[in-house]
Amino acid sequence: MTIFEGKEGRTRPNPYGKFKKSCEIPDSEVQDMPVGAALKVSASDAIPGELTVPVFLAPRNREENKMKRRALHKLLSLLCLLALLSQGCSVEAQQPGPRPGTRLIVWLDLSSSVSGEQRTAWLQEAKKIIAQLAATDSIFVFGIHEATLGAGPLYIGHMPALRTNASLHERLQVHAAQHKVREEAAEAIKQALSGKANAKQTDLFGALDRIRPDDKGRPTVHYFFSDMEHATAELNMEVTPLAKNMQSLVNNVVKRHGWHSNHLAETRVNCILPGARGRSKVNDRLVLERFWGDLFRTVGAKLENFETYLKTS
Repeated sequence: MTIFEGKEGRTRPNPYGKFKKSCEIPDSEVQDMPVGAALKVSASDAIPGELTVPVFLAPRNREENKMKRRALHKLLSLLCLLALLSQGCSVEAQQPGPRPGTRLIVWLDLSSSVSGEQRTAWLQEAKKIIAQLAATDSIFVFGIHEATLGAGPLYIGHMPALRTNASLHERLQVHAAQHKVREEAAEAIKQALSGKANAKQTDLFGALDRIRPDDKGRPTVHYFFSDMEHATAELNMEVTPLAKNMQSLVNNVVKRHGWHSNHLAETRVNCILPGARGRSKVNDRLVLERFWGDLFRTVGAKLENFETYLKTS
């Protein structure tokens, strides 16, 4: 862009602009043009399109010249700020949304085969699960007994997520709500494990019957706090050896319950066993791990943990 001085044709470049084009107007055409008149010129690479910017005639007074330069400085600063804001909005719009979250399902063996001392130990392991709850996660707590399939949940909690650009007040509210879910889940597990366990049967298959893949598409993680010895009229692992006909037993269970290869798709399973074996010595730990590993794999799930403690990454 050109600022004009005195005689026709004498010009000097604008030291403040970064415009692609300059223009020349002879004095004969600008004699009547007021100071601060505007022309449309092509903008810099940072800001596409055309902008209307003032064309300052070279003033004779030095103070007036300084004032005009300051005005031009302010204009260019404003244009740069608008460009940065526009870029920031574009980046913010492209940011990914909240994480999809995980559905965590805790199963507590409430049969009489598990000692009170073992339940206390399980409570400490359950705290590891609660500690890993994050935004958009959900946690469900169920009991394992003779009515596993039909009994209602002991607790259901959903971890809220912060929305983009949440205010300080909103952040405090969400953090408080998340803390409440963790506290309530811990209390529900504590009450279940400290209560009187008098269930006469251990229906583990009922747990698989009632759970389906998450309707929100979230992955599911099961935590079984149990000796993993299913004990009902259908199959009593406390008295029935599994090793000899394991594959046949697995196939029969899957067929009887109508499970298919994707019944527990996107599902991981963790089994936290008692520190000391219960009353059954028919099937040792390795046999039980093989049985459940085969069964979960057949219905699309993965057995990740079969230990007396919860492995954490």
